[in-house]
Amino acid sequence: MLMDTPQDKGDSLENAVAAIEEVILQSSAGMGRNPIVEKKKIITVNGVRHEIDVYVTADLAPGYKPVFIFECKNWKEAVGKNEIIIFSEKIDASHATSGCFVAKSYTSDAVSQAKRDPRITLLLTAEHDPESGPEVFQFFTRSPEMKKLDVMMFKLGSMGLDPEPVSIEAAQLECFGKPVNFAGQLNFWSIEVCANDLMSFFDEPVPAGVYHRVVNGDLHFDAGQVRLNHEDVERLAFHVEYKVTVTPVPVVSHFEVKSRGRCITFAPQLIGNDTMQWQVVMPSAK
Repeated sequence: MLMDTPQDKGDSLENAVAAIEEVILQSSAGMGRNPIVEKKKIITVNGVRHEIDVYVTADLAPGYKPVFIFECKNWKEAVGKNEIIIFSEKIDASHATSGCFVAKSYTSDAVSQAKRDPRITLLLTAEHDPESGPEVFQFFTRSPEMKKLDVMMFKLGSMGLDPEPVSIEAAQLECFGKPVNFAGQLNFWSIEVCANDLMSFFDEPVPAGVYHRVVNGDLHFDAGQVRLNHEDVERLAFHVEYKVTVTPVPVVSHFEVKSRGRCITFAPQLIGNDTMQWQVVMPSAK
């Protein structure tokens, strides 16, 4: 999936840098317990607005909260000295301890300009092709959907004799002494019965497609644990039919920031009513 605009390309690098730094901070015991990573933070100093691509604060100790800033340029052309001069101004304005400039290349003037400010570190980034880069990543979503549910509930001592139909709307169900929603509890139990079968789709890689599954299982209860219409239930017998849709998720960006780490970002996916997006971050070995 291609990034359409220069803004999209810039945002993708900023998101990758922020994700890498957040993982590094969380794994570094010496950086405090509450590191905060912000993107596109606006600060105003003496009436002048500055946008900081990635703004990092870390609580080292009471009264010690250093600031680190990152400037990200996802440009084809080399970054020049003027961008470095502006970045020095941003370090001053934000009172940052240090700043890292992230780009694919720099002019010799930019490198010389950066050496004049010891607070600046120049970092090189490489943008890999998701389909032909040094490592090709595959990611799949697995979405289960219930198709059919049959349940038989056996009263204590009934041995399954004389089954009676039960209205989910009218019946009263209690679990461990508390009333519960009948339909919701049956759905919860059906997921429990299917858990081992469903986990097979997460433990082993499977090709994309739709998989139809059938599971039969029992749940057993001690006296008093589950009551239906004020009578003890000792066993539930389930017949569950469900399907699992396995969908490949394309990689939208793959950035490697030298000496810092790598970030692979996958396309957003609609899961139920929520849109989710996954990233894989691999910090560089120290």
